[in-house]
Amino acid sequence: MRPVCLRSSAMPDTGTIQDVLQAIATGRNATVDQAEQFLASATMLHISPRTTDTAKVAAFLASDQARTITGTLVMSEIR
Repeated sequence: MRPVCLRSSAMPDTGTIQDVLQAIATGRNATVDQAEQFLASATMLHISPRTTDTAKVAAFLASDQARTITGTLVMSEIR
């Protein structure tokens, strides 16, 4: 067994984060796109991952290609 932690930023293509984006947009009197940009600006790469991005990272970590990665935290903030 290889323990690995996969930490993802808010993924704007999920229902929960879409609700959050709408609340941010309403609270800031902005558009949902502006709210998404606001969330992305809080990440290290200034982009929000999509569920497919996070799934690809998870699949890689579970594969033999990542067999030497263990006991680590992997951040999914890629696009």
